[in-house]
Amino acid sequence: MLYNERSNDEALALCVRFAERYTDHPNVPDVKLTEFRLSVRMGDTETARRQGLQLWQGNIAGATAAQRFAAGELLAAYLVAVGGLDAGLELYRGLFRRAPDADS
Repeated sequence: MLYNERSNDEALALCVRFAERYTDHPNVPDVKLTEFRLSVRMGDTETARRQGLQLWQGNIAGATAAQRFAAGELLAAYLVAVGGLDAGLELYRGLFRRAPDADS
């Protein structure tokens, strides 16, 4: 709800607190994805890059392929938008390689 209301700082604090308190909870990957999205929304490029790469590279335990792909896609678009063209395009290449076959 806080995410939808754009209460970014409060939502971010709750995400961090949840992930620290409930490290083994099955919702931690969703919380980490929300935390990453908030960093993007708030324009915190270095934090967004770090969080997005952690998700994309599979460094968040329990993150699904869909969550990893969503993080990679958002990070690529964000990096291109803020001038990180080379890094964004490299992520897009990785996304293309991992994308499911259109005929599947």
